[in-house]
Amino acid sequence: MSEEEMFSEEGINKRSRDNSLTAYLGAIAFLKEKNIPIKEFGKFLGEKAAPTWEGVKGAPARTIAMYFAWNMASYGADNFKYDGDEKEAVVEVEDWPSAEVLKGWDIDLEDLDEIMDMNQPIIDYLGMSQEYSRDGKKITIKLKK
Repeated sequence: MSEEEMFSEEGINKRSRDNSLTAYLGAIAFLKEKNIPIKEFGKFLGEKAAPTWEGVKGAPARTIAMYFAWNMASYGADNFKYDGDEKEAVVEVEDWPSAEVLKGWDIDLEDLDEIMDMNQPIIDYLGMSQEYSRDGKKITIKLKK
């Protein structure tokens, strides 16, 4: 990559996504290594982040799903989709992070599922409910008002 490409908006955005994912995976690996419950950290993050969702409180479920997908994309998710309406929506993310990215971190998909508890305080703050599930490499989050 040339210097010009590195400092282009696209180059900076890609690097930001890579760095965000590194911090995310690094935090999970640290917690696991130190035997600190990953779920507790996820809940802590969600409780701190929930008030930042004030601007979308009362928005259609599809809008909330869009924001969830946007957050995952900012951490490197490329294969995602979301859809819904006023009352219900779904976010689906596949192969994130990839097995290749997980190499060397000593974490697995179950560890990643535990940190996803960060969503619950946000969902509660928004007055919604969620169903989180994983089927192999596919994450599904169903949202309801």
